[in-house]
Amino acid sequence: MVSPGTRRGAWDWIRPLAVLGIRYHANDSAADVRYAVVREAAEAGLKRWRRPQPTDVPLLFGVVREAGFPAAAIKEGTLGLWLKRSILAIEMGFTPAEAVASEAWRAGETLVQALVEPAVALSTVIVRFRQQLPPLHERNDRDPVLHLDSVVPAWRNDLPFDLEEGDFRSLVEDLVRTRRVEGGALAASRLLRRTAEGWAPRAELTLSGELDVVRTSPQLQAAMEGATRLRIFPRGDLPGLNRPIAVLEQVESDEATAWESRPLVKAFEVPARLNQAIRLAAVAGETLVEEFTAFAGEPVDAPVLLFQPDPGVDFENALELRFIGSSPFRSTRPWLAMAVTQEARSALKFEQPPSDLGDCILDGRCLLAFVGQASLDLGDGRLTWRSAAEREDTKRLILTGETLRRVRETVFLGTPKAWLSDGQHHTLVSSEDLIWRSLGRGSWRSSNKHAPLGRVEIAMRRGGELVAWTCADVAPRELVLSGEPRTHSLKIENLLGASVAAKGGQILPISRNGDDARVDLRLHTPGAMLHVALRWDTQLDLTLADPIAEPLLLTPDMRPAVSRAQISIDRLHGFRLLAPGGRDLWLVVRQGAGQPVQATRRIDGLVPLSAFQDELRDLLGSFPDLDAEVRLSWAGRGDHFAEIAWYDEDQPLVAEKGISPFSGLSSILGWNLDALALTQPTAKLSNNLPRLSLQELQTRLLQELGPGPWLIFGRTNDGTSLRPKVVAQPPGDDDRGSALRLAFRIARRDARDDAFATVLKHPEALNRADLRLLVDLSVAARDRNVPVPAIDALRSLCRAPQAAPWILSTCDTLEERDAVIRLQSELPFLWCATEVEHWVSAFRTRIDELERRLERLELPTADAGRNVAAALGQIADLEPGLATHAWITFLLVAPRADLEPGLIGRLCRRPKETLRELAEAFVTRQSEHREPPTGLHLAGLLPERRELWERYDPAFADLIAAPLVAARMAAGKLHQNPQVVGRCRAAWLHDRQLFESALAVALGRETIDPGTTQRMDL
Repeated sequence: MVSPGTRRGAWDWIRPLAVLGIRYHANDSAADVRYAVVREAAEAGLKRWRRPQPTDVPLLFGVVREAGFPAAAIKEGTLGLWLKRSILAIEMGFTPAEAVASEAWRAGETLVQALVEPAVALSTVIVRFRQQLPPLHERNDRDPVLHLDSVVPAWRNDLPFDLEEGDFRSLVEDLVRTRRVEGGALAASRLLRRTAEGWAPRAELTLSGELDVVRTSPQLQAAMEGATRLRIFPRGDLPGLNRPIAVLEQVESDEATAWESRPLVKAFEVPARLNQAIRLAAVAGETLVEEFTAFAGEPVDAPVLLFQPDPGVDFENALELRFIGSSPFRSTRPWLAMAVTQEARSALKFEQPPSDLGDCILDGRCLLAFVGQASLDLGDGRLTWRSAAEREDTKRLILTGETLRRVRETVFLGTPKAWLSDGQHHTLVSSEDLIWRSLGRGSWRSSNKHAPLGRVEIAMRRGGELVAWTCADVAPRELVLSGEPRTHSLKIENLLGASVAAKGGQILPISRNGDDARVDLRLHTPGAMLHVALRWDTQLDLTLADPIAEPLLLTPDMRPAVSRAQISIDRLHGFRLLAPGGRDLWLVVRQGAGQPVQATRRIDGLVPLSAFQDELRDLLGSFPDLDAEVRLSWAGRGDHFAEIAWYDEDQPLVAEKGISPFSGLSSILGWNLDALALTQPTAKLSNNLPRLSLQELQTRLLQELGPGPWLIFGRTNDGTSLRPKVVAQPPGDDDRGSALRLAFRIARRDARDDAFATVLKHPEALNRADLRLLVDLSVAARDRNVPVPAIDALRSLCRAPQAAPWILSTCDTLEERDAVIRLQSELPFLWCATEVEHWVSAFRTRIDELERRLERLELPTADAGRNVAAALGQIADLEPGLATHAWITFLLVAPRADLEPGLIGRLCRRPKETLRELAEAFVTRQSEHREPPTGLHLAGLLPERRELWERYDPAFADLIAAPLVAARMAAGKLHQNPQVVGRCRAAWLHDRQLFESALAVALGRETIDPGTTQRMDL
């Protein structure tokens, strides 16, 4: 069979048919054959070779799939990059299909459509071969391919494709050699990616593995004291996810206690300037414990930054370059790249003229590729880098230590710890081996005798040669910056002789008192950023928020926001809360005359409003209303200062009859409207819709998306979000479809809601296609930033929570499970109150379905139990409050599954604390600033358990009782009244740590006989 060819990324039949002497073109009237003949020949060829006819992709792509990997894609490097990252994802625990799909964005869409199945097959086999390699530390630099040749000489014969092509053979061997950039859990790495505009800086984070506590920042070590579980969030100016990306959990073994990180997302990669710190936050329950810089996530802004390509890629075709430091470096790669400042470029010396690869966008550097040696003279030392060396010698200094709080820059307090890293191993450098000097000048000094100060170079020297080098900002260990509102000043203590300058719109007066200084802020614009310069031999620049301002909300351009600012939930980025002296923030949501739901958060210093995006979503979700809003106010300051809602504006998205085509043009100018088919949410979106009449819009959407109804949503060019609207399908005689799909077509909302609730109250009657539809709607809502209350079918889960476990059991991937679990953030719904009986039925049905599928494929049916157990483990990671649901379900549906000991341990790990101990810890950590919610009336539902709360303030009784009430509902011993669920949810919002821990204990007692694993009647 001759495979199709590709021209500029588009597959076609033209060139392969030309090789056979057949002239063909779809628009060529003189062609030898027409497409129908080509199609029949391709179908006959597939049949002759006993290969299936493609049903998920066009016939052309199906033939490409059968023909294997195209040589052009191999040479370009895109295929290799896709496969390498897929292999590393599989080795992290993702299924091959999940890993290949999640990394597919690295290759072109056409390539992916044609080659997904071959990519899964090849990645699976390569991972199996890599499992036969010895651990990295035992290889002694031996080539992994040579090792396989010695232990499994015929391994290439087991590949799913022939190795006749030399390029493909090289690709396979490179895949076997692929190495993960190691640094341990929560370690950062940086890269440059080629784009049309230039080289874009990115940052990645290792999310899984054991955490090396010694190498973590002092801030994270402090957060881990007394904790057993922490969720990790991105912080600082990192864009993207505002949800947890990993969970840190304490794991005890016979030898010692360790901390293990597990991912809550497939991967974490975001745009990040090279000189930007990779900041993370550790959260216990809903309390921000500490912010910290990831290991190897400190800013990198030395004059010369070195990057290396993937093996076998020349610099014209390089798509990614990975940062390896600024230290002297020898690499066996034929070429290297360096991102250099304009000042450093003129001082560099090259053995051969370098090639200009373009600019590093966001960082103002140029990127040079060089072959051979490059060097930079430092005056009292020389930095040398070499490519095409006989041996690899990679050294990088990574700095960790306590940093100065409340300043934008990363400034170490005192001499930081220095780790010598080769990318795989990290060794703490003795202070005796560490030297430093002021940036760009002066003589080197020992850090053991003289502490570094200011903007400095830090290096390690052996035998008179610099072997590792980096730059850092260092302040005196005892330096303190504190605002004094009474005197309208900023006090700076323990300067160690530094001179001080300050500016805040204008130069500010400074007075000295010995080694302290005071900056007069009476001329400073309230709320504006303050710039302070400390000078020793070199200058240290600090940027901090107004240290004496009254609490206020700042806009993205750092100006005070207008009173009662209206902000949609997905437009929080850039807004900041400023409370220099510390102040409580009240977040309150109410609906009509009903009981308000509220939360209190402590604001200390300058805090991104987006840091509270999850809490704000949870509060908005207290009511199933798209028009709900959360009001923000400062404790003791009277009226609210901002309103957070699902959307910014409610505008008619359909033109009315008789309207002039020009009327209202100014109001719709700049709209970006999209549409989603609610019964086919995985289909493509209809983008950039114009404002049409209802009939015109229905006709267009029917043509582009298929049957309705459709959800219209979007925003203006300035980011203002518009209220989503449903456009019904025109009336017709088509009454085909399941009861669930027919419910979408009901015109009246109240009747439609009743129909959805009726269907969902009997989830066991739903077919897999209907359950998949609900999963796909959940994913679409999350990925398209559509509020869940805008989708009626999902909103109906509040009235029929028994359907939720069935939807969750239908999920195939971690990303789908995350989307379904997150429904409780936007609905008055509580996962941990769902009945265990429904979980057991749903996941038992899932196992039966998987076993039937495996039997048809003649595969071991034991894989079904392993699949479900792995899914339950992911669920417990994503939502700790469901750990007991997952544990009980595992015991009852898959207890004999052949699992890794680590997964069994996670599923069966039980809480150590008693309910009394949890209640005591809860009361202890309550501060006078966090007022508990009132009017929950939950303690009265469990009078027999009053001994748990009667010793404390009566205000705490309902909060302590709430998880016990939820456990009763989950055990099926208490009716799931929506009002009671709502009151439990308010308690959950106030203190998740108590709620989830106590529920785990109480639910275990309600469903499992104490001291045994015998099931009680569920």
